[in-house]
Amino acid sequence: MASTRPPKLWPRPTSPPKPSCGGAETLTRRRGSEPVLASTERAAPRIHTPRKPSLQTGHVALQAAYAPKHNARRASAPSLGELHASAAYKSGAATSRRGSNPVLAAHGYEELSPIASGAFSMVVRALRTETAQEVAIKTFQRVKIEAKDKAAAANMRNELHVLKRLQPSAHPAIANVIEVLEAEKTTHVALEYCAGGSLRRQLQKSSCKGLAERVAATVIGQVASALRHLHAAGACHRDVKPENVLYVDGACTRVKLCDFGFAVICSSDRRLKTVCGTPQYMAPEIWRADPGGTYAGPPVDMWSLGALAYEALHGHAAFRGSSMEQLKMRVLRADHERLGKELSERARALLAALLVPDPAARATAAATLDHPLIPADIGIDLPELPALGSSRQSSHRSAAAPEAPAPAPPPASPPPAIDVSVSETESPGSATARALAKLWPWPTAPPSPAEYSI
Repeated sequence: MASTRPPKLWPRPTSPPKPSCGGAETLTRRRGSEPVLASTERAAPRIHTPRKPSLQTGHVALQAAYAPKHNARRASAPSLGELHASAAYKSGAATSRRGSNPVLAAHGYEELSPIASGAFSMVVRALRTETAQEVAIKTFQRVKIEAKDKAAAANMRNELHVLKRLQPSAHPAIANVIEVLEAEKTTHVALEYCAGGSLRRQLQKSSCKGLAERVAATVIGQVASALRHLHAAGACHRDVKPENVLYVDGACTRVKLCDFGFAVICSSDRRLKTVCGTPQYMAPEIWRADPGGTYAGPPVDMWSLGALAYEALHGHAAFRGSSMEQLKMRVLRADHERLGKELSERARALLAALLVPDPAARATAAATLDHPLIPADIGIDLPELPALGSSRQSSHRSAAAPEAPAPAPPPASPPPAIDVSVSETESPGSATARALAKLWPWPTAPPSPAEYSI
């Protein structure tokens, strides 16, 4: 009698886990356990704790901001960067009756298709009939916001204030407001339309390797020019990340900074204390601001630009962790992921100048534009800045209007030797930053907060 072999019950066949492609770190929850960070290709969530500092630790307060109820009712309107990156936005696949909004039609706009909607706002793609220009119209349910969510109402006012302040100059690297329409219960904001998708989507197409260094340098330069203009106007963004950097068209040569939902007017002597932004791109001083801390606005954007620059060059986030507490500690120590072996010395030096825990020693937007990695012609014509006290703030000019060369400065004394040994208690990221600091091109003192005055 032939024996029958019992079926093999273990191990059961399972499909191997899919490799991570350097997508944004998002928070996931398991029943009965603490939240953990998981790498996905979805846009990273933003956090916002507008209330006064509580007795909670920063770790607990940040975790609480990720509760499903909070995410269901975001403090600000939907991120335009995330919306532009969606397939419905790029293709116009979402269906809607053309010209169905009477308020927009009365002001010469023909509604083409919806893009997305949130608790208090929605965004549609529309056509400006007078000029045949495609625009993105963001509609705030103003009366509803002011009645039900004071934090969202404050964000709405801040966003409109910043956009209106930037409107006259119309910087080419900013998704500028075209027109603001006030109705009885709503506010409609017509914004420049960017059809090329977000930098996040572009990085997802690059097979986890990041952009070519010369391409990334141009993108970094254009974003830095937008931040320099924003800071000179007395404002800060507070949510710079790949999702909020949009390509103007399919050529993917020009980008614009968008989504000013967390932007705020901040004079040179104003200290901010709202904990907001996306954790992987939040500066150390924001993590320390809960509870009870304060921070200056412009240096926060420059840290975020450093994290964005790292991701553009490598294809994955600079700061990752298995928990929120681990992510926080790595950001506080500037303990970023390893630098790629193929990265040039100039790129390493720029990252070392931006990812500095001390905001007073962090490179400014103007210093970033003057860095050797950034090409002299970044592909856009820069408008004039307001008169500033610092010459470095206005030193980067468009290649289309060259100026007479300045007289050569006297030769500088060689910088002192730098100890690059790593102690047992020092983190790899901070050791890298300290070792690479000697590559910074000019031997000057760290930029002072006065350089951010208007």
